[in-house]
Amino acid sequence: MKFQVPHFTFASISSVASLSLRSLQHQIPLLRHKHIQEPEQPVVTVAFDIGHNEIIHVRMPLHKKISFESLPHVPNAPKRASIFPVDPQLGVEGEHDEKARIDRLEKIVCTVYPIISPSERWIKGEAGILMDGNEQYSMWFMLNDGWVDFREPHMRWFLAGRELDSIECV
Repeated sequence: MKFQVPHFTFASISSVASLSLRSLQHQIPLLRHKHIQEPEQPVVTVAFDIGHNEIIHVRMPLHKKISFESLPHVPNAPKRASIFPVDPQLGVEGEHDEKARIDRLEKIVCTVYPIISPSERWIKGEAGILMDGNEQYSMWFMLNDGWVDFREPHMRWFLAGRELDSIECV
């Protein structure tokens, strides 16, 4: 008995392979992978004037209190601060209307919390201003306030040389 090797041509092999590949196209995968994209956390850009003609822009998450110690390159006693109006990523997805973006920015309030010394707390207590350990003195600003100056005594944001502990924008 003679053993014969079947003779296949390249054309016959490629047509068999293509037929088998076509049948794979109709198969349904057992596992379907879903790519879940986390919604972007809304942010606001706050500009800090730290002196020497240097302004630092910080993108801050909304509704989260941030310590000034955790902000890189921003000292605890900036000279001025402002909500920066140019932040195209602030608006909701697909929001290209400039007026809607500005309207949204105008509603944001940033609150800064200065560091109050124990002796100042005692003095305020003697003057009848209640400040227990849980209460914090704070001041706020909005987009329409423009640059708020922490050094000017006639401004409501005057810090009298105090450093800032934290900031929160909502």
